[in-house]
Amino acid sequence: MMALGPDEVHLWNVDVSGLVVAEARRDLVHAECNEADAISLQRGRDDFIRQRASLRRLLSTYTGQKPNALKFTRGAAGKPALLDRQPQIEFNLSHSGTHTLIGVSSGRAIGVDVQVVRRGVRCLDLARRFFSHAERAYIESVAPADIDRAFFDLWTLKEAWLKATGAGISGGLDRFSVDTTADPPRLCLGDQPDLPPWVLRRVPIDNETLAAVALQGNAKAVIRVGNWRPAESAPTTAALRGSLA
Repeated sequence: MMALGPDEVHLWNVDVSGLVVAEARRDLVHAECNEADAISLQRGRDDFIRQRASLRRLLSTYTGQKPNALKFTRGAAGKPALLDRQPQIEFNLSHSGTHTLIGVSSGRAIGVDVQVVRRGVRCLDLARRFFSHAERAYIESVAPADIDRAFFDLWTLKEAWLKATGAGISGGLDRFSVDTTADPPRLCLGDQPDLPPWVLRRVPIDNETLAAVALQGNAKAVIRVGNWRPAESAPTTAALRGSLA
């Protein structure tokens, strides 16, 4: 099994493209196969199978269980979790375009988000509609050429935190703020000082793809990032790079 310390977090940038769909499908359970079959477009169906199989293969290396033996449940807000967590493993998955990002932690809530920067999206209008007052003011202050990147930078950080809490976008993007001018980014929860601390970090992917991780707890977390191709090998700690600042 792959070891994961109490203050250690592993982030995997997963390339699922080489997975043979028929083989990946064997790692899924019956309900997941049915969920895949309900997707009308073959590309979407194949992506779902590859991503879910990759998640199961990754978690199997931390738990010692076979991929298709892992049992999942969902929290009150729908966030997926392992049903029998021995050891206590928390995880989260996000995908955008050809990128799949999976975060794994031990005993602390985690959320990840990855977004390909899309040009031509009405980012300023979206920020004014969905973001907090402080975030809207920040986006409006950015040079026009930088608005798209600033918007998606904010979006990934906010979405990572909402996924970590289990709330998702339905939790309300405007009820909290992220200060992206701080280093590292800082979560601002207004009049809720009793909430536990959170760690927000950007995750390096490539020039046109932004990603973030949110972790419940203090800044002691050691966040390591690695690349993994499930079609070629199992993940190993040797593939993980040093901690994010």
